[in-house]
Amino acid sequence: MKNHFVLSFADYKAKHECIQYGWKKGAAHKFYGPKNASTVFNYSKPVKSLLHPTMKPLELVKELLQHSTLKGDVVLDPCGGSGTTMLAAEELGRMCYMIEIDPEYIKSIINRYLHFYPDAKIEILL
Repeated sequence: MKNHFVLSFADYKAKHECIQYGWKKGAAHKFYGPKNASTVFNYSKPVKSLLHPTMKPLELVKELLQHSTLKGDVVLDPCGGSGTTMLAAEELGRMCYMIEIDPEYIKSIINRYLHFYPDAKIEILL
């Protein structure tokens, strides 16, 4: 649950946002989270982020990755945004592939990552 509503033209303003995940076709579905895991997670996020308007809290993404992946697994984020998934994957020992089409967000992702991992080598595929 967000600590502020999502801007929209809807009559009711949502204080939640969906995060979807999946697995390879034909692969077994595995879940490593607790048996009583809820669909609602309570993490505060900055009211306004200079990096991306819908930046997710790092601790939230780390928890979700721990529920759905193991160390060494591959994570794909097709909407890279501010790079939170990549940072969470790195901290947890997962490999992250990320896609982002906005050049400004790509710059933000790289700068944010290098802030935490200044010696990192980043490969950009165009």
